[in-house]
Amino acid sequence: MNIYKMCDICNEEYTDQLQEEILKLDSTAQFELGCQNLCAIGAVSAFVLMNGMLIKGETVEEIIEQIKERL
Repeated sequence: MNIYKMCDICNEEYTDQLQEEILKLDSTAQFELGCQNLCAIGAVSAFVLMNGMLIKGETVEEIIEQIKERL
């Protein structure tokens, strides 16, 4: 089971879409939403912490491709 942490404050526009796409790849995914203290990153790009590892990209699709590589 993988844990995905996302900021629903600075990454608000991506959060729902990221969750949907991640669940398609990883049906046992657990999500933790809230401030991740990565505001400088969240201000310029979308990101998710997958088991504590930072994954960021310009688009949700870029993030999903990186998650696929790690799964």
